[in-house]
Amino acid sequence: MITNDRQYQTSKAQLENFQRAIAEAKSRKIAYKIDPRTALAMIAGLEGKEADLRAEIERYEALRDGQAKDL
Repeated sequence: MITNDRQYQTSKAQLENFQRAIAEAKSRKIAYKIDPRTALAMIAGLEGKEADLRAEIERYEALRDGQAKDL
């Protein structure tokens, strides 16, 4: 849970890192000699973490902007 602007900025940077990692994994999954199921599982894990982080950021923004009343 994000509770201050410093954590918010760190989370936004992490979100960008996850987005880059997902794009790289999707573009290189054929180039690497790994099992396709492994590549898909890795991408799914990254996408899940990205979604969690995005939801936390959206919750913090809503609280910060007065759009949400409770945590």
